[in-house]
Amino acid sequence: MLEQESFWNAQSFAVITDSTKPAMKWTVDELTKKGKKVYVVDMSGRCPICDKTPPSGIDTLECRNCNTVIPSTAKFCDKCGAAQPE
Repeated sequence: MLEQESFWNAQSFAVITDSTKPAMKWTVDELTKKGKKVYVVDMSGRCPICDKTPPSGIDTLECRNCNTVIPSTAKFCDKCGAAQPE
């Protein structure tokens, strides 16, 4: 097996993006479908789901389960449904 091929055998991946490359979202989706743990760092400040920038004055946080950007007042994540800490 080539070194490049063995890379895909890893169980977890870190993806750093600024949300300008649609292929990055596809890559994250494909790795997730294959049961890999994917950690995404989005440097754009935009929501990774809808690609919108939160309105100014709205505090946000990342879902503790799937890392989706959600309002800090959310009780549940819009993407995965996980309850958020109070």
